[in-house]
Amino acid sequence: MNQTCTAIIDLSALTHNFKKVRVLAQHSQISAMIKGNAYGHGLLQIARHLKNADGFGLARYAEAITLRQAGVDQRLLMLEGFTDYSQLQLVDRLRLDLVVHDISQIQPLLDFQWNDYIKIWLKIDTGMGRLGMLPEQVRDAWNQLLSSASKLKVEVCMTHFAQAHWVDDSKTIEQITNFNALCHSWPVAKSLANSAGVLYWQAAHQDWVRPGVMLYGVSPLSGPIGSELGLRPVMQLQTVLIAVRAFKKGQFIGYESTYQCPNDMRVGVAAVGYADGYPRYIRAGTPVLVNGVSTKILGQVSMDMVSIDITNIDAKVGDIVTLWGGNGLAVETIAKYANTSPYELLAGLTQRVEYDFVQ
Repeated sequence: MNQTCTAIIDLSALTHNFKKVRVLAQHSQISAMIKGNAYGHGLLQIARHLKNADGFGLARYAEAITLRQAGVDQRLLMLEGFTDYSQLQLVDRLRLDLVVHDISQIQPLLDFQWNDYIKIWLKIDTGMGRLGMLPEQVRDAWNQLLSSASKLKVEVCMTHFAQAHWVDDSKTIEQITNFNALCHSWPVAKSLANSAGVLYWQAAHQDWVRPGVMLYGVSPLSGPIGSELGLRPVMQLQTVLIAVRAFKKGQFIGYESTYQCPNDMRVGVAAVGYADGYPRYIRAGTPVLVNGVSTKILGQVSMDMVSIDITNIDAKVGDIVTLWGGNGLAVETIAKYANTSPYELLAGLTQRVEYDFVQ
């Protein structure tokens, strides 16, 4: 019996979700977001499978090195720009697309001795309040980059939505309007849409879209889960029972004795815990599946184990426990019990989790 938590990655579901992006944004190129170990799904394997993507979005230079060493040749967009000379050397050597998000970055770019032309994505802060040129800085940045004799090519202007997951939100309309007012006449490509933008904001479907969580079958919206949007979950997180125990009414379970048995119970102990990325702070009563049958978590999650109610389930040591991704057990649902987002659950899996990629 393998006492290991396993993330089963359904690559056919990934293909389905990618094709949905193509249908929804059929006139746009796709930069698939695979940052954060492809949202916890496996960086290299996901990149290799998404061979029809026009490019990939990354947050760390180590990710770009891994992909290039493995022979991945698509455009790689460094979403957080650069902070030092060594990163510019990697941009040059690995042929990376580079986000420029601050006016102070321009002079180092102009001073660097580039071997080849570098594709710049000029980021504008239209309301996200994170990275991006302020609107009053954009014209100056544009003029500096265009007037230089260096090998810099501003190829894309981009922005990022703050609240596109609220489908009736006026701020997204404001961001689209402000972005278009700033750069609609510039002879460059435009990029606005994240996953929520792809799904619900047609006006954001410009030259490039940047889908992330929807590729993995998860809803970016407040309310519906991915399957209700025509997406298929890519990850199923599973483990096994390592013990089956009988408890009497009134006995306590787990650290701090937070759960007291209301009746005589059968309890299964499963090999998963916060050392795998299953949150310690998840609530008792969180649904899980044992042999495909729905039941619930009892007490607190430990580092390596969690207790599960199997009173009404014919279960034994070695039987399969599904934490999310099976038989309607959406990761969005589990995120609500953990008072977090599905993004955090998926990206928070640790190196201890094994991966099984299936077609």
